[in-house]
Amino acid sequence: MIIVKRLLVVFLIALLGRANAQEVGGHPWGVRWQCISTDTLRLIYPVGMDSQAFKVSDLIHYEAKRNSRTIGGKVPRLSLIFQNQTVEPNGFVTLMPFRSEFFTTPPQDMQMLGSMDWLTSLGIHEYRHSLQFYNQRRGVVRLLYWLNGDAGWAVGANLLFPPWYYEGDAVFTETKLSNGGRGRMPSFMAPFWSMAEEGKRYPYVKLRNGSYKDPLPNHYAYGYLMCSYINDRYGEESFVNVTKHTARLRGVFFPFSASLKKVVGARPSAIYNDAFGDMVYAWKLQNAQRTTVEGDAITKSKKKEFRSYESPSLVDSNRVVAILSRLNEIKTVVEVSTQTGEEKELFKLGATYNDRLHAAAGKVVWSEVVPDIRWQNRSYSVIKLYQLSNGKTRTIGGRSRLFSPSLSPDGSRIAAVRISTNQRYDVVILSAADGKELAALPNGEGLAIFTPTWSRGGDRIVFVGKKDGKLSLFDQPIAAGAPRRLMPYTSHVIANPTCSNGKVYFEASFGGQDNIYAIDATGGMPEKLTQATIGGYQPTIFGNKLVYSSYSINGSRLCLLDNPASLEVLGKIDEPRSLNMPGAGTSINASPVALTDSVPSRDWKTSRYSPTRHLINIHSWGLEANGSYVGAKVLSQDVLSKLSIEASWMYSGKDRSNYFSGTFLWGGWYPYVGASFSKILDRNPFGGFFDYYKYDEQVVNSLVAVPFNLSRGCYSTNLLLSGSYSYHNIQWKEPVVETRELHSYTVGGKFSNLRYTALQQINPRFGQVVKAEYKNAFAGSFSKESFRGNAKLFFPGFRKTHSLEVSSGLGWETNTASYYFYDTTNLSRGYSLFPVSRYSKASLDYSLPVSYPDWGVNGGFFLKRIRLTGFYDYARAKNDFGTKGWSDYASFGIEAIFDTRVFNLVEMPLGIRQSILLNTDPGDTRRAVNTEIFVKIVSF
Repeated sequence: MIIVKRLLVVFLIALLGRANAQEVGGHPWGVRWQCISTDTLRLIYPVGMDSQAFKVSDLIHYEAKRNSRTIGGKVPRLSLIFQNQTVEPNGFVTLMPFRSEFFTTPPQDMQMLGSMDWLTSLGIHEYRHSLQFYNQRRGVVRLLYWLNGDAGWAVGANLLFPPWYYEGDAVFTETKLSNGGRGRMPSFMAPFWSMAEEGKRYPYVKLRNGSYKDPLPNHYAYGYLMCSYINDRYGEESFVNVTKHTARLRGVFFPFSASLKKVVGARPSAIYNDAFGDMVYAWKLQNAQRTTVEGDAITKSKKKEFRSYESPSLVDSNRVVAILSRLNEIKTVVEVSTQTGEEKELFKLGATYNDRLHAAAGKVVWSEVVPDIRWQNRSYSVIKLYQLSNGKTRTIGGRSRLFSPSLSPDGSRIAAVRISTNQRYDVVILSAADGKELAALPNGEGLAIFTPTWSRGGDRIVFVGKKDGKLSLFDQPIAAGAPRRLMPYTSHVIANPTCSNGKVYFEASFGGQDNIYAIDATGGMPEKLTQATIGGYQPTIFGNKLVYSSYSINGSRLCLLDNPASLEVLGKIDEPRSLNMPGAGTSINASPVALTDSVPSRDWKTSRYSPTRHLINIHSWGLEANGSYVGAKVLSQDVLSKLSIEASWMYSGKDRSNYFSGTFLWGGWYPYVGASFSKILDRNPFGGFFDYYKYDEQVVNSLVAVPFNLSRGCYSTNLLLSGSYSYHNIQWKEPVVETRELHSYTVGGKFSNLRYTALQQINPRFGQVVKAEYKNAFAGSFSKESFRGNAKLFFPGFRKTHSLEVSSGLGWETNTASYYFYDTTNLSRGYSLFPVSRYSKASLDYSLPVSYPDWGVNGGFFLKRIRLTGFYDYARAKNDFGTKGWSDYASFGIEAIFDTRVFNLVEMPLGIRQSILLNTDPGDTRRAVNTEIFVKIVSF
């Protein structure tokens, strides 16, 4: 029964974690805010982004009036925050509290963005999420909201509705209401086309729960496939009824599945099978009419190993560098011979939001993300330069916002896109030697600029430009002059230009499939160079040799075209709205005019937004229970994440005492500052058995914590220093009036430096974690102190997925009277927990995966991996009972851990441990072998 309760607690914690509760202290100090307030929106944005705020307000206001009926018709008043200090391209809608945030810096990867304006894309997609959430607030979800506010709403939203529905419906909406959208991008559907080509058919339960063994389409992609199929076959208002029935629990077990069955006559697994089957049929029918024309494969796939090569860049005619992705290792930059295919690993790639390399003159450049040392919502993009001759890497740019760097042919200069916090673009020319800015090219048209590249003469820059939701190629001289457009604007994806032989080579989605094209450097119409099996991407050219990445779900390969020849010259470009791709819903093209083409402009009133005047924002409430106490609590957190408050009152009918508490955490300054207060009135330590024992208890705590994010490259590095002070007062009221006080302070710190992990890696291959805490209690003649410290070191095992972990710990506590600081230090596995005054311990763990079953029951459990850990623990401790002397506690054994996903919702690693005890267990002197069942909780 205890195990069941613990599993339930872990499940609920994980479920609430999916609600994306707001992190306190994320916004940089000193940002000045403005606000637009309407009946559907409260948009809070930094000063200087008025035009973008007006545009998004126009769009959401129009979308709320024109498109809410297909999800239920209820329109919320949404709080929306623009985050313009980070380089992360993202956006979300979440609860606790209910709000949305747009990260306004667009991605440079056009296959992520397409032709749509970034804020337009976020406005349609994320606002659809807010409509989804708000229209779910009925039936049991409404009851949960009444009982627990946003916290209950979040549990209902995450428990009842699957992620594929949220994202699939939002992608369908962004596609239908615009001229672009991911549903019209071939790269978005490419995983399914590749599955059809390879004869693969991953079951729904596997897509739903994920895999450590196979690369799968994500829930955005298969969710769109299913949602577009439902909307086409059963009408776009199908999800209105599905939402109503699900929220009202029309089907106690798996209500969403039961509701879908009731409304459209099939459960999710059957719908996926039907949608995938239709897509396979359409793909094969279309593909039968094509003759594949691809280059010769340079890289070959290895049996039973996923290897995907992307972003190739030719160093010379014989060498190409590329990014290699594997399931058992983090992304690695490799050098590949174009003649033999032999490869050499160069370096591991750090944190990026655009995996794009460029090589020239023996150098390689790329952009890397650097987080702010304190604020989660501020980051930078710097240029990294690698020298092939000596393997040295250096950084260009400090607190910069530089993206998509490209080397000049002689390697002396770097062209990069600079994006300001208010979305102003320009191409800057930097010295590769010292990073000094040499020039900034004019951008009088206000183009959004992506992936610049140099002409072979080094005197011009070619880039992808975007205006009014359409793309084209542009040529711009470095010496002087405005950008010159090379081809007509289009809503198709155009990406990754490269120059040679008086031509510009690039990838494009013309005709509903991604291929490699070329255009004369003076302008004209594109000519087609490949007819890829699935899609051709990221061309690079040196002389007459062109290399590109050819997509496959089994891993993209590099292909070489020697003297590429034209297959056809395009006479015209058919826009995406006139094309029906296999797997894309036909209803997305039902309207001849996109909503984004008809949004009226309004003159919105703006006002200054003061965060300090909006600090109180009660979002959750509910009943609270702790032992014999029952009561209620209230949670408050402002939408700009500066102040978090929790207040509660509880009453014990057992001894008729009252308990009051309050917790405050302020994150608006550089250090976090916190305080808590609790008071118990008329408590009886004997639970009412002896009525004449009563006391009042009061506890006051204060906290100061200073975080440092020092992450760089492929390591996540963090330091946290903290200090707290506590005052504890007990006033005995019966039978003798007496006051006891306890003052204590705590100082501590944690340092972690962990290498990023690949999907199949159990632990980081390298890493260090050190934690230490010192406590001191003092009050007159009563004093007590303690220290706890531990460290973990991670090393690579014999294979890339194996892990060696060495850990140690040390602790002591002065023994004063009968008072103990609460400590549940587990000295060695297999032994009982018991209090000790001093201890030292060390452990050795070796972990390795055994198999990847990918098997389970949909809606119940899904077993993704089985792994083993062999361990040896040794501890020496001084007991505080019995002999009260030093004793040894050593054990060794093995753990079998089953990485499962339960109810399609929560990752739950279940383990069974067999421990062999080498010394006497004080808790059970007869026990020599201990078998335990546990949940593996990862804590670094």
